[in-house]
Amino acid sequence: MNLISLRGAITVEEDQAEIIDAAMMELMNALVQQNQLDEDQVVNLFVSATSDLVSRYPSVVVREQLGWNETAILNVEEKVVIGQLPRCIRVLLTIQTPRTKSEVVHVYLKEAVKLRPDWQ
Repeated sequence: MNLISLRGAITVEEDQAEIIDAAMMELMNALVQQNQLDEDQVVNLFVSATSDLVSRYPSVVVREQLGWNETAILNVEEKVVIGQLPRCIRVLLTIQTPRTKSEVVHVYLKEAVKLRPDWQ
């Protein structure tokens, strides 16, 4: 088994809890499906959100809807940088997998595709 970092990001149109939840589920479902993950493979999950998203911690939905209650999850606010992509949620998962770094699929959705066009 390899210990691999898996990245993803998504943007939301508005700072509303329901919209944040839906976006986070869209991102997590894509990461889980494209990398055939289950919670037992996940060592930890870091979630960052831009400072304009204050309605909800994005990771709450991971526990409530994905049921990931055994995974260490940390939410942080991103540093404000001039010209940063607004209303953006980023995730960093550390996973155990037989795959190599070149075989995992990083997922960038909506406006977040601008962050890593090389992974699209």
